[in-house]
Amino acid sequence: MRRLAPVLAWLFLAVLATAQPNVPGQTYFGRNNYIEYRAGDLPLILSASHGGHLTPSEIPDRTWGSFAVDTNTRELAIAVFDEIFARTGRRPHLVISHLRRIKLDPNREIIEAAQGNPVAEQAWREYHGFISSARAAARSAHGFAHLVDIHGHGHAIARLELGYALGNAELNLSDAALNHPGYAWMSTLRTLALSRPGVPFPELLRGHRSLGDLLTRRGVEAWPSPQFPSPGDNPFWNGGYIVRTHSCLHDNDVIHGVQIETHWSGVRDSESSRAAFATRFAHALQPYLWDNYGYDLGTLSVTRIEPPATLTLARGGPPLTLTLRRSGWLGLSTSMAFTLGGSAVRGSGGDYSSSLSVNVFFSAGQTTTSITLSPAATGPAFGDKTLTLTLAPSATQTADTTPLVLTLHDGLSQTVRASALTPSVFESAPAARFRLTRTHGASPLTVPLVWSGSALPGADYHSAPASVTFAAGQSSLDLDIPLVDDGRPAPDRSLTLALGPGPAHFVGHPASATIRIRDDDRPAGLAVWLRGDLEGNLALDSSGLDLHATTLPANGPAASGPAAITVPTPAGGAPALAFDGIDDTLALPKLPLDPDGAFTLAFFLRLDAGGEIADQNIATYGTRSAPGSLHLYLATTNPANGTVALRSNLGGLAANALDVTRSSPATWQNGAWLHYALAVSADGTARVFTDGVLRRSATGRSETLSPDELLWFGWRPAAGGGSGFLRGALRDVRVYQRALSPAEIAALASARSTFASWLGTHGLPPSLAASADPDGDGLSLLLEYALAGTPRAPAAAPPRYALGLADGRLTLSFLRATEAGDLTWTIEGADSPAGPWHALARRASADPAWTPLVGGVAVAELHGHVTVTDATPLSLSPRRFLRVRVSQ
Repeated sequence: MRRLAPVLAWLFLAVLATAQPNVPGQTYFGRNNYIEYRAGDLPLILSASHGGHLTPSEIPDRTWGSFAVDTNTRELAIAVFDEIFARTGRRPHLVISHLRRIKLDPNREIIEAAQGNPVAEQAWREYHGFISSARAAARSAHGFAHLVDIHGHGHAIARLELGYALGNAELNLSDAALNHPGYAWMSTLRTLALSRPGVPFPELLRGHRSLGDLLTRRGVEAWPSPQFPSPGDNPFWNGGYIVRTHSCLHDNDVIHGVQIETHWSGVRDSESSRAAFATRFAHALQPYLWDNYGYDLGTLSVTRIEPPATLTLARGGPPLTLTLRRSGWLGLSTSMAFTLGGSAVRGSGGDYSSSLSVNVFFSAGQTTTSITLSPAATGPAFGDKTLTLTLAPSATQTADTTPLVLTLHDGLSQTVRASALTPSVFESAPAARFRLTRTHGASPLTVPLVWSGSALPGADYHSAPASVTFAAGQSSLDLDIPLVDDGRPAPDRSLTLALGPGPAHFVGHPASATIRIRDDDRPAGLAVWLRGDLEGNLALDSSGLDLHATTLPANGPAASGPAAITVPTPAGGAPALAFDGIDDTLALPKLPLDPDGAFTLAFFLRLDAGGEIADQNIATYGTRSAPGSLHLYLATTNPANGTVALRSNLGGLAANALDVTRSSPATWQNGAWLHYALAVSADGTARVFTDGVLRRSATGRSETLSPDELLWFGWRPAAGGGSGFLRGALRDVRVYQRALSPAEIAALASARSTFASWLGTHGLPPSLAASADPDGDGLSLLLEYALAGTPRAPAAAPPRYALGLADGRLTLSFLRATEAGDLTWTIEGADSPAGPWHALARRASADPAWTPLVGGVAVAELHGHVTVTDATPLSLSPRRFLRVRVSQ
């Protein structure tokens, strides 16, 4: 015990040291300076584990494993560190082992690495503790980190070997095969596909502007890259313990990594070689981090177009000079390519000329240059044309490639343009604001308007005019569209204004403008809501948390991910995602989890007819049957009679505890939509519902979901296997951080709410009485439920509730909760507040329309906005009162 006590003290001190926040620029050491950590302030972590030289006698030699020293890799890592700091004034994180590999191998798990020696084990823990500290610091400061583990190889081919946990067998595949989602899952770039939807995985790995491409174009050959895509039968190091343990491969975080095996000659063999490599590597990192993370490392310059004061030119008008500015390290001259596009024609006889046409040039140290665009002389009237300027950097340059779109006017015609003053606005805002402008304002001008988008008149906004009129002398007109602030959880809506043609004007550019109306009534506990809306390779999250899912394989020449479809429902067309059964999958980023372990997963599922049904995977979280996992799939449970189960395999419960069975594959593959919900309570009770009905339940679940997994739909993460993919469609996928009540699940399945489900949606106890008023605004819960009100925020009146006059008769307007499935609305009239009150019109939830109960009463409803016109003229009854009465 006397000999072990100091070791235990060292262990405690090392753990304590790595738990403290580290100061950038400071160097920290483990016991006896065996392990060194230079704390940085960049999202870049450098590791050098095999270049140490110390051979202390207190650590016996390792007797098995590899003992080869990666000579000068420690010095190479320091050279890269110094080069980046010299260029940027900021530091990568750097972790170094000064122990010779025969004493410690940090790139192996602890048993092989230290072989039972407590001092070596302590050094191993220090090494990995420092990397963990660097990861946490970079993640906290920048939202991501990239790990580079530097090694040396002695293979015959002098080429960098970039190890992403993919070896010869995988890299020798074609891009079409490698685009299978299983290979992205196997790699240390696993979650990069979530950050770069639309980029095929092979392109991230070895395509244009991949790390291998950038290094090769800098004069340091590397594979995988476009130039050297696969190693064939040649020896190749694919990445070891460090990069696999401290990247997304371990915990699915936004931490990616590569093990770089460097050759000797020209890279590690001399101080000048190391310095030259460090420069090239720093240059390559700039576009790599910019492309993948939008991060400006500063080791090269980044070129941007400065937004000009005006985006409009006119023929016959003054020229426009655009400034291009570069930032970062300016020690090199740069020739930056650009393109001039759009409908405007450049050159003699065209619409404009340019001082430059192909490239812009920066000399060393130069921060700005310019392009002058000169409109041609006034010519024929044509309205607006566009001129688009886009920087087009090569693989060794960095630029903001966002196009700058300019408008070129003919200088003669009356041209009208549209813009959004509030491109994104919450529904609680008073209005969505548009601006219309015109080029000549002398005379009045009426412009027709066309409205579109997912926003509904009456339900999401009050009304929108069919046209607007500019007064004489007025060249700009602001248009406010009043919004409806209701209490109904709904996806974000869009409202688009498009300019219509007319005999006295041209429709200019922009010809339309769109405003996003953001919902502010997210259901309690909702973490993800994938309705089925697809934008490129993003399945858009409507929960308000922007946890958009990525479809894989990403768009490429060989394959595409799940397709967007529209399906009929009782409420109208609904978006959905179709999975082809071959390689389609949908991956979500890491989810926020309830610390008590409660959650609900709910969705609609439709299976295609025919083909194998067994082991079709619907949803996967972690590895099947592993602790903290969840796996939903179809399994043939009795081959003799063809019984098929929809299995909810939840870690901690028996595999078949939540099975929902049917007698044959055909009864599942019938093309009908099935609503599925799994609700797990904090006490470990799990319940499975289909079509809103409880089918199975189980108790005794003793573990919660792992915080370090991804949720996948349509595919079980496997090593590139080609089976088990879903052949069917999903829609309305929801994940909650709580266990929904049976009433809430039934409401999801039927798309019709009840009072009980509405309470749960708003996070209120189901025991509250209909007459309760928790927000104290004088409106009962039942009224706020029926009239699309908000039960947790005081309001003077329900949404759109108003009295008015029409043709001498009293009117009453209100917003009806069209999703309510258990109510009756009755309009009543009286000549005195004391009554008697008489029913004028009535509608129950199941009724297709209003039923007038008194002759002359008129009721109109548009998207839930109801307007009732009384039958009694005010000339006959000067004192007249209307009200709405709600009953269950």
